[in-house]
Parts: sequence; structure tokens; C-alpha cells
Amino acid sequence: MLPKVILIACGSFSPPTPMHFRMFEIARDYFQQMGTHEVVGGIVSPVHDSYGKKGLVVAKHRIAMLKLALKSSEWIRMSDWETQQDGWTRTRITLQYHQNYINSLLSDDSNRDTVPSWLPGNLKQMTGTVQVKLLCGADLLESWNVPGLWENDDCYVHIELSK
Repeated sequence: MLPKVILIACGSFSPPTPMHFRMFEIARDYFQQMGTHEVVGGIVSPVHDSYGKKGLVVAKHRIAMLKLALKSSEWIRMSDWETQQDGWTRTRITLQYHQNYINSLLSDDSNRDTVPSWLPGNLKQMTGTVQVKLLCGADLLESWNVPGLWENDDCYVHIELSK
């Protein structure tokens, strides 16, 4: 049995584009071809309004656009957790929240009836744990070169490259 993975993309999604969602398909195909992991879902996590990006559309509108764009997807969902926080949340914290939340649901059968809509519907039947993996585009990768933007703890990530 392969390790289970949920892919998560954090970002402004201002506006969401087809490539945002195509990245999920490419990553899922990669893991399937490599035979290393089973991708059981995808999550899009739009950033809080206080992120400060020039021209950032208000979260409620970005959320509405994402919901419309994801209507036809059977496996990619949208989590508004980041937008509900008091301010901008570091990507590492967002990943940790989702990782902990998902695995707490999996470890406690009494919580399985309260699976939120941003999680895969088949989570109720899963056993074991799920690993959250950050899915990022070139703009996020490029931001790792901006001095002082990322904390040292944020930079300890595992990057898988195709051979």
C-alpha cells in the first residue's frame, strides 16, 4: 500500500487560472507514474487579505472564483482557513494546520462524520495517515530567493524532481 498524499497549493489565486489547477493534475500524474504515493486529494488555500500583494482581490471574491472554478473537479477542493485567520499566515503554518487537522480526523473515528467540505469525501473510509505536500508554481519557488521573506524553518522542505 502506497503512502497517501494530499497536495496543497497556497497562494493569492488573484485570479485563479487554469494553470493553478493543471499543476495538480501534473503532480498527481507524476506520483502515479513514479509509483511512490497515492494522491487522495488536492487543496487550494487562498492567502489572507493582509498578505499585501499589489492588486490582491478581496478574499470573498477569490473564494467565489475558486468555488466556481473547482465545481467540476472531483478531487481538488478549496480551504478558506487561511483567509479566516487574524492576518497573513506563513505557508509552513498553513501546511502544518492542514496536516494536523486531517490526521486528527483519521485517528479519531468519532470525528469522521464531521469531515469538512474542503477534504476528500473518501477520507471517511481511509485508514492510517495522510501526508500534506506543498504544490507550488514558479512564482512561489522564485520567492525563496527574496532575502528575509522566508524564515529558516520555512525552508526545510523536501523537493522531488523527476528524473
